[in-house]
This record gives sequence, structure tokens and C-alpha cells, in this order.
Amino acid sequence: MTDHVRVWSDELARDPSSLVFLPLAETLRRRGQLDVARKVAVRGIERHPHNPDAHDQLARIHADAGD
Repeated sequence: MTDHVRVWSDELARDPSSLVFLPLAETLRRRGQLDVARKVAVRGIERHPHNPDAHDQLARIHADAGD
């Protein structure tokens, strides 16, 4: 786990409403960890349903997964 992923994961655990889910999900997506990235993005959207970047992130994850 890279330092950034660890820091972002810790921050998200401390504050589930943090927008840090966006770079965390992006990094996980780029590393090919699509299931984990999807879970992070979906939970972020649940807390921030009107955030267009969150929906874009989830769409990129689905695209990478071939969905």
C-alpha cells in the first residue's frame, strides 16, 4: 500500500464524509483494484450524491471493469 493510499484510507476511516474518497478511488482504479475502488466510490456517492466528480469516478471504474 502506498503512503498516499494509507493516509487517505486512515482519513476516510476517521471522517467518512471526507472528499478524500475521490483520490483514493482513483488511485485504486489505476492500480487495478476495481472492486475496492467501486466500494469506495459508492460509499462516497452515498454521502455526496450531488458531487459530479464522484459520479465521474464511478463511471470510470465501471468502464475499466467493462461494465
